[in-house]
Amino acid sequence: MNSLLVAIDFSPASENALSYALNFAHGLKYKLNILHVIDSKSDSNVDFGDKLEKIRSGVVENFPDLLFDIIQKDGEPAQSIVDTAISTSAKLVVMGSKGHSSTHDQILGLIVQKVIKDGKLPVLVIPTHLNFAVPKNLVFASDLNPISDSNLNLLLEVAACFRSKLNLLHIFDLSKDFPVEKLAEAEKLQRLLQPIEHEFIMKAGKDIVQAIDSYSKSNNSDLIILVARKYTLIQSLFHKSVTNSIAIKAQVPFLALHE
Repeated sequence: MNSLLVAIDFSPASENALSYALNFAHGLKYKLNILHVIDSKSDSNVDFGDKLEKIRSGVVENFPDLLFDIIQKDGEPAQSIVDTAISTSAKLVVMGSKGHSSTHDQILGLIVQKVIKDGKLPVLVIPTHLNFAVPKNLVFASDLNPISDSNLNLLLEVAACFRSKLNLLHIFDLSKDFPVEKLAEAEKLQRLLQPIEHEFIMKAGKDIVQAIDSYSKSNNSDLIILVARKYTLIQSLFHKSVTNSIAIKAQVPFLALHE
């Protein structure tokens, strides 16, 4: 059975991620593994047993047909999340994140970035205060390089499950010659996406992050999808969201895929 992993630390950001993960797993009919990591570097002696039990009873009450498990570990948070995702064969990791309005938020943002960088598996990042809504309007910001079968299958599964439209967005630089092979790859990718509703859009722009942000806002996107071929792009998404309060992640969930 396919499974999804959500990491929680009882902050508002992670609690919102849990709510999103519950609905996402329920829709996809995945098992949900809920992970709480006690930071090995922390000197806190807080007993989280009551909080975890409250989560367990809430899931049973509100999602009675959802298969789930609660896991608690001691260790370094990012590595523990990656290790648990691997040991549970998770197809997707869900995490909460928000701007650096506090020391905790800075740490949380760094953990998310580290999991994306080191985990080599899909990570769905959920902004704080974003209530779950069925993701009907997806934006796949593609560099038009070949996509792996596992990533393609995940896109098809999510879009089919939620009856979503996938907007295949490619940003190109007008000052540079457009490679002919990119058009061939676009045609190939559109053939692969035939089972779902989709549209191919090309937009000119030198600033990829700004162009994605602008399109997602004008298109009322519910989910932005990126392939993390270059980690610098993922870093820039986080940086832009934190410093200018216009982050894609601060307003719209985004799914970071790996090659």
